[in-house]
Amino acid sequence: MKIVDGGSFTVAPNELIAVAIQKTAAPYDASVSDLIGGVWSPKPEPPINQAAHGAFQAPATTGNTVSMTIDFDFVPAADGSSPQGDRYDVTINGLPSEDTRVSTIFPPGFQSRSYLFTVV
Repeated sequence: MKIVDGGSFTVAPNELIAVAIQKTAAPYDASVSDLIGGVWSPKPEPPINQAAHGAFQAPATTGNTVSMTIDFDFVPAADGSSPQGDRYDVTINGLPSEDTRVSTIFPPGFQSRSYLFTVV
């Protein structure tokens, strides 16, 4: 896997792509879409100890794509604040590993990130 830009990657045919989402403070409120162009095995849900892990295999055919979206929400305290250090850390890497994308999503509120993987 090679990083093209923030949410775009090139991958090898049949490459295994791993996705991990870690939340630093409860509650965990992220959701991962179904893949378009691929199948999760497994899908990164439900979280265990504030973390979700999943993976999928890239298509075998050059030019095919896989896309997904992850929605992140931060549930504020009654006074509207977030816990100190609250964030989601998202790690995406291919196996065999080349590049690894680590993204951090900070509060407040609802945020969404989309990712596109193109087979080369």
